[in-house]
Amino acid sequence: MRLSRKKGKQMKKLILSLLLLVSSNLLAKVNAVVSIIPQQTILEQIGGDKVEITLMVTPGNSPHTYEPKPAQMREIEKANLYFTIGVEFEKAWLDKFVAQNGKMKVISVAKGIEKLPMKEHSHEGHEHKAHDDHEHANTDPHVWTSPENVKIIATNIYEALLRVDKAHKEYY
Repeated sequence: MRLSRKKGKQMKKLILSLLLLVSSNLLAKVNAVVSIIPQQTILEQIGGDKVEITLMVTPGNSPHTYEPKPAQMREIEKANLYFTIGVEFEKAWLDKFVAQNGKMKVISVAKGIEKLPMKEHSHEGHEHKAHDDHEHANTDPHVWTSPENVKIIATNIYEALLRVDKAHKEYY
């Protein structure tokens, strides 16, 4: 009789452990980092409350001159995903972000988007013209301004979330 009680207690502990494991998995959020506000907006719509988002270029800052703050580098250490979009600072900082967190998956949300040739445009009072030595490499990096491209960006985000969080497939 003692043996069966002991086995019963062990079985209860095992079941409780499994329930805790499953429930913590269902409650865990995906930690994702995005470069700019348009990505954040799209990710919020798809990921909702299942995703914790860190925005690198906050309002009032420029992706042309951006440098991460120490608090943002700490958030990168916790990230499961980094969604790139092809803005200038990513070229300078992405390798450092990956070095900070080698487990973080880097996903280009612009994958599958054909970038258009660069036209004259301006940012905060200064003009840019397409030329060979410019950071944009003669293609327009503003891929999020096209509704068709937003569909591609959303699909890339959705597929990345499914790869790292299968438990919430129905939610996404």
